[in-house]
Amino acid sequence: MATRIMPLLALACLTLVGCGGAPTAEVTGVVTWNGKPLSQGYVTFYPVGGTDAVQGGEIANGEYRIKNLSPGKKKALITLKPDVQVRKEGSESRLIFTTPLNRVNEKTPGNNRVVDVQRGEQKIDLTLTSRT
Repeated sequence: MATRIMPLLALACLTLVGCGGAPTAEVTGVVTWNGKPLSQGYVTFYPVGGTDAVQGGEIANGEYRIKNLSPGKKKALITLKPDVQVRKEGSESRLIFTTPLNRVNEKTPGNNRVVDVQRGEQKIDLTLTSRT
Protein backbone atom coordinates (compact mmCIF):
# COMPACT_ATOMS: atom_id res chain seq x y z
CA MET A 1 0.00 0.00 0.00
CA ALA A 2 2.80 2.41 0.91
CA THR A 3 4.52 1.74 -2.42
CA ARG A 4 1.41 2.96 -4.28
CA ILE A 5 0.98 6.07 -2.15
CA MET A 6 4.58 7.32 -2.50
CA PRO A 7 4.42 8.03 -6.27
CA LEU A 8 1.07 9.79 -5.84
CA LEU A 9 2.47 11.84 -2.95
CA ALA A 10 5.50 12.81 -5.04
CA LEU A 11 3.27 13.84 -7.95
CA ALA A 12 1.10 15.93 -5.63
CA CYS A 13 4.18 17.72 -4.25
CA LEU A 14 5.46 18.51 -7.74
CA THR A 15 2.05 19.85 -8.72
CA LEU A 16 1.87 22.13 -5.69
CA VAL A 17 5.46 23.37 -5.94
CA GLY A 18 5.60 23.56 -9.73
CA CYS A 19 8.50 22.88 -12.00
CA GLY A 20 9.87 26.40 -11.85
CA GLY A 21 9.31 27.08 -15.55
CA ALA A 22 11.37 29.37 -17.72
CA PRO A 23 12.39 32.72 -16.26
CA THR A 24 10.33 35.64 -17.53
CA ALA A 25 10.43 39.41 -17.55
CA GLU A 26 7.92 42.15 -16.92
CA VAL A 27 8.70 45.19 -19.03
CA THR A 28 7.16 48.62 -18.51
CA GLY A 29 7.99 51.91 -20.11
CA VAL A 30 6.98 55.18 -21.68
CA VAL A 31 6.68 55.68 -25.44
CA THR A 32 7.21 59.25 -26.67
CA TRP A 33 6.72 60.89 -30.06
CA ASN A 34 8.79 64.07 -30.49
CA GLY A 35 9.13 64.36 -26.71
CA LYS A 36 5.44 63.87 -25.86
CA PRO A 37 3.76 60.65 -24.65
CA LEU A 38 2.18 58.68 -27.50
CA SER A 39 -1.53 58.65 -26.68
CA GLN A 40 -2.28 55.15 -27.99
CA GLY A 41 -0.83 52.31 -30.01
CA TYR A 42 0.95 49.01 -29.58
CA VAL A 43 4.48 47.93 -28.79
CA THR A 44 5.50 44.48 -30.01
CA PHE A 45 8.73 42.68 -29.09
CA TYR A 46 10.12 40.36 -31.79
CA PRO A 47 12.97 37.94 -30.96
CA VAL A 48 16.30 38.73 -32.61
CA GLY A 49 17.93 35.60 -34.01
CA GLY A 50 15.75 33.23 -32.04
CA THR A 51 12.54 31.32 -32.01
CA ASP A 52 10.86 32.89 -28.98
CA ALA A 53 7.26 33.98 -29.21
CA VAL A 54 6.35 37.45 -30.42
CA GLN A 55 4.79 39.37 -27.53
CA GLY A 56 3.36 42.82 -27.11
CA GLY A 57 0.98 45.14 -25.37
CA GLU A 58 -1.13 48.22 -25.71
CA ILE A 59 0.17 51.76 -25.25
CA ALA A 60 -2.23 54.00 -23.30
CA ASN A 61 -1.34 57.59 -22.40
CA GLY A 62 2.25 56.87 -23.37
CA GLU A 63 2.69 53.88 -21.06
CA TYR A 64 2.85 50.14 -21.68
CA ARG A 65 3.29 46.96 -19.61
CA ILE A 66 4.09 43.48 -20.88
CA LYS A 67 4.17 40.51 -18.52
CA ASN A 68 5.69 37.05 -19.04
CA LEU A 69 8.09 38.21 -21.75
CA SER A 70 10.94 35.80 -22.40
CA PRO A 71 14.38 37.35 -21.74
CA GLY A 72 16.81 38.03 -24.59
CA LYS A 73 17.47 40.45 -27.42
CA LYS A 74 14.24 41.81 -28.92
CA LYS A 75 13.31 44.27 -31.62
CA ALA A 76 10.70 46.75 -30.32
CA LEU A 77 8.18 47.78 -33.00
CA ILE A 78 5.68 50.54 -32.27
CA THR A 79 2.49 50.76 -34.31
CA LEU A 80 -0.55 52.99 -34.10
CA LYS A 81 -4.24 52.22 -33.99
CA PRO A 82 -6.10 53.50 -37.04
CA ASP A 83 -8.56 56.30 -36.46
CA VAL A 84 -12.08 54.90 -36.81
CA GLN A 85 -15.20 56.92 -37.54
CA VAL A 86 -18.79 55.79 -37.95
CA ARG A 87 -20.53 57.38 -40.91
CA LYS A 88 -24.30 57.09 -41.31
CA GLU A 89 -25.65 56.88 -44.82
CA GLY A 90 -29.41 56.60 -44.71
CA SER A 91 -30.29 53.62 -42.55
CA GLU A 92 -26.82 52.08 -42.81
CA SER A 93 -23.67 52.78 -40.81
CA ARG A 94 -20.17 52.38 -42.22
CA LEU A 95 -16.83 52.28 -40.43
CA ILE A 96 -14.21 54.57 -41.95
CA PHE A 97 -10.56 53.83 -41.11
CA THR A 98 -8.06 56.65 -41.55
CA THR A 99 -4.32 56.81 -41.03
CA PRO A 100 -3.26 58.56 -37.80
CA LEU A 101 -1.79 62.04 -38.26
CA ASN A 102 1.61 61.20 -36.78
CA ARG A 103 2.50 58.52 -39.30
CA VAL A 104 4.65 56.16 -37.23
CA ASN A 105 5.97 53.23 -39.24
CA GLU A 106 8.83 50.75 -39.06
CA LYS A 107 11.25 53.34 -40.52
CA THR A 108 10.42 56.10 -38.02
CA PRO A 109 13.62 57.10 -36.19
CA GLY A 110 13.71 55.24 -32.86
CA ASN A 111 11.38 52.46 -34.03
CA ASN A 112 12.58 48.86 -34.45
CA ARG A 113 15.20 49.45 -31.77
CA VAL A 114 16.97 46.35 -30.44
CA VAL A 115 16.70 46.05 -26.65
CA ASP A 116 18.08 43.49 -24.22
CA VAL A 117 15.24 42.21 -22.05
CA GLN A 118 16.49 40.96 -18.69
CA ARG A 119 14.65 38.58 -16.42
CA GLY A 120 12.57 40.17 -13.66
CA GLU A 121 11.13 43.70 -13.73
CA GLN A 122 12.64 46.18 -16.15
CA LYS A 123 11.81 49.63 -17.51
CA ILE A 124 12.47 50.28 -21.21
CA ASP A 125 11.46 53.71 -22.52
CA LEU A 126 11.05 54.03 -26.29
CA THR A 127 11.57 57.36 -28.06
CA LEU A 128 10.29 58.13 -31.56
CA THR A 129 11.06 61.25 -33.57
CA SER A 130 9.83 62.60 -36.88
CA ARG A 131 12.27 62.74 -39.73
CA THR A 132 14.21 65.94 -40.11
